[in-house]
Amino acid sequence: MCLSSTTYPDLLDRDPNPQRLLSDFDWDNVPTFPVEEHCIDDFLRVRDDWLTRLKILRAGHGSSLFPSETQVISFTEYLVSGQRNDTDPKMKNGSWAIPLDLHMPSDARVDFAYFPTHIAVAWLVLAAEMFPLLARRIKGFDSALRAGLRFSSLKNFQGHGYDSNRESLVAVNLLALGKVFSYVRKRRDSFMRFWEAMNRLEFDIVHRYPHDDGWTSTDALERQRALALLRGGDALDSRIVPDIHREWRDCQFRAYSNHIITILAKRYAETAVKPLADACLASLDTARSAFDSIEKPSVFLSKYWRIVESEDLFCVKLPSLRGFIAEVIDQASYLEWLPSYSEYQFLHSSRNEIEHSTYEALQTALCDSGVMCNEEYNPIISSLAVGETGEVSITIKVKG
Repeated sequence: MCLSSTTYPDLLDRDPNPQRLLSDFDWDNVPTFPVEEHCIDDFLRVRDDWLTRLKILRAGHGSSLFPSETQVISFTEYLVSGQRNDTDPKMKNGSWAIPLDLHMPSDARVDFAYFPTHIAVAWLVLAAEMFPLLARRIKGFDSALRAGLRFSSLKNFQGHGYDSNRESLVAVNLLALGKVFSYVRKRRDSFMRFWEAMNRLEFDIVHRYPHDDGWTSTDALERQRALALLRGGDALDSRIVPDIHREWRDCQFRAYSNHIITILAKRYAETAVKPLADACLASLDTARSAFDSIEKPSVFLSKYWRIVESEDLFCVKLPSLRGFIAEVIDQASYLEWLPSYSEYQFLHSSRNEIEHSTYEALQTALCDSGVMCNEEYNPIISSLAVGETGEVSITIKVKG
């Protein structure tokens, strides 16, 4: 069985595990590799796991995420022992291709053979720099790194098809995480193939990429960044670490806000459903008149087509959410990489998500309340809006 030539998620566009907390990452739980089954999700899971480890090693020093030396050695041994030396003639040996079966189109080969190899090579270089005795303690480390660097440069870091230019910039970003370009610059005679590929890519970025347009075009700022990294900027934490920290803050905030909003919507609905139900009962005559005035379709039509809705009937003002937000925030656990948020800041940064979740929770609570259960229709929330200071406005109509 071989992979289809589907367009695969890209490392620049894809946001792996957007709701997973970084604190949940387990250094001792390494994914099975290579992957026997042809499952794209499994391939991505392995690649994302490796990339997360690499980013933590580069930018997580001083945090609770940072691995112990034992964990660094363990993952390094995992990579060295797992290097693919069984792929010739389908593919040159020395990669960290994730699928066991290498029958795949060229775009998949970039995603699941070359990108993982860039990540693995970056890990080996960075680990050796941070833990200098590492290479001496792990059998086969030097030969694995040499073969990995050779494989990584086989295509001159190019991608596939229309994405070739853009994917070469992704390759630069991955390798820069491990300071690979600075490492090779100091040892160019030992890694001449890689050095030549660096020079070729630098030439293309300067002289060819700016003139490529349409589907092969690349962003000017991304080109400038890649050039700086290729020329030794990858050794500077100031060029790498802030971007990783920003990514972590965004990731943590999405997980944090999802947790807060889920609890908030449930608690608010439990409190607000009674005044909402009372407002519906107070407008019972209005609702009956509106429903009776709706032209009903023939009884011979299907049940689905016999369902009718009224226009919006009345609005209900409910208590502000701000007090509920403050309460939930106070009870939430502190997360690394996140500043503290006031209820006002949280409301303004997540208002759309709060409106959606509150709408769903209140609609469910209203249905469960049994209000108007003896009528031919049910009250439903037509719209819900949260104001600047957290006040909630709801519009009601009937459906039956």
